[in-house]
Amino acid sequence: MAEFAKKMPGFQIRVHAGENPVHPGNVRDAVEAGATRVGHGLYGVSTSRDIDLLRNKGVRVEFNGNSNRALNNIDGLDAQDELPIKRYHDAGIACTLGQDGSIYRGGGVSESYIARQAGMSTDDLLAVARSDLNYKNSMRGHFVKSWSAMVERCIDTTLMRHIERDPSMTEGELLRERQALIQTAAIAKDGPRYHKLMTGEERKAWEKFEAEVMIPGNYGLPPKEIFPQSTFDWSTWQEAKNKRIVKLTTALSQKGIVTHDERNLDALFAGRKPILLSGASASSWKLIQDPAAVTTFLEQLVKSSDPAKVVFVTGATDFGVEKELHAIIKQENANRLEKGEATFSILGTVVEETRPEEIGPITDAVLLGERWYSKSGKVVELIKERNGQIIFIGGGNILNDEIQAAWNVRADFYLMKGPEGASTTKADSFPERAFVSYEDYMRETSRKS
Repeated sequence: MAEFAKKMPGFQIRVHAGENPVHPGNVRDAVEAGATRVGHGLYGVSTSRDIDLLRNKGVRVEFNGNSNRALNNIDGLDAQDELPIKRYHDAGIACTLGQDGSIYRGGGVSESYIARQAGMSTDDLLAVARSDLNYKNSMRGHFVKSWSAMVERCIDTTLMRHIERDPSMTEGELLRERQALIQTAAIAKDGPRYHKLMTGEERKAWEKFEAEVMIPGNYGLPPKEIFPQSTFDWSTWQEAKNKRIVKLTTALSQKGIVTHDERNLDALFAGRKPILLSGASASSWKLIQDPAAVTTFLEQLVKSSDPAKVVFVTGATDFGVEKELHAIIKQENANRLEKGEATFSILGTVVEETRPEEIGPITDAVLLGERWYSKSGKVVELIKERNGQIIFIGGGNILNDEIQAAWNVRADFYLMKGPEGASTTKADSFPERAFVSYEDYMRETSRKS
């Protein structure tokens, strides 16, 4: 890989090393082997020789405080030695703040807070933020061609999905949809990758937003603090974000769905235990060879539950496992209404990018962030805080994140073994949490209670 990188200007080799003290030499080994970016770097850089090696080779070290804390690789945040970002920064090593994935609930503000606890001042963070911006600008030219080609393919694939859902779309409608996708890409977090797809004005607008708002925002710094001459209209950006939220909550209200603040869910639960069903969605549901087994399990679960004691929680959309559960609960609630009995509540955990037309027959909703991939940590903690339970069935990458998040916080979760996807893959790692049938599931839960 290192030999290949020499032939490719700007090619980066990114290695996670020094995350725990088990292999203290792996940071040095990674850098000597050609790594240009090192994730974590908590352990193994203790001598002046190590410091000189990283600085002289221009290695950039990514610190992921929330991840390190969640995985118990650091005990606390009082001692600078636990998160050596200040020592690295003062020695001239390029540093940056990272999240190590969305499942650890990291973010610019929380990561910068940890960095401050580890000794970094506002001036230090300003220097790191400027360094980040310079690095991104220097790398942009190397990556833009390959990334823009990839995005073209992604957009075309997305359009194909639109066509599958609505074969009657005209050519003009497809062109408008494609332009909308390009504009969405232009304001997404990875916007620089889409430069080749933007007009000149779009590109200038993106670069202005990135320099004056995004980079300082990633470090929990006000835009004016890093770029005093900034003229970016942050209020317009925030207004657009608020409009998206209002549009979503209005659509929910029109469907008769009550939207709750995530900080005030006590009235909804009222002593009832949340059970989160998280599973295969639209594409991964098609991979399950025995969907009847899943449906049977869900039917038995709902039939044996008591609305006075349980609130079902889903991702709100009406696809795959959630669609099956929604339909079962909808029928059960109809039967209960006929008998004058209490009905089940279904809390849907939505995000800003949730499409109103894809929302199923939930009764309640709570907004938990902007994107699906940023929701995992929040929804798992929501269940954990209320002594709830999580059941994973099949699924893809998002479910993998949720399973890891559930393990990180030691939530009470179970994995259905059999349905193709994440739950079956992870079942071998957590055999004590795996089940095949409803009877298995009941045995596992009763053993833990």
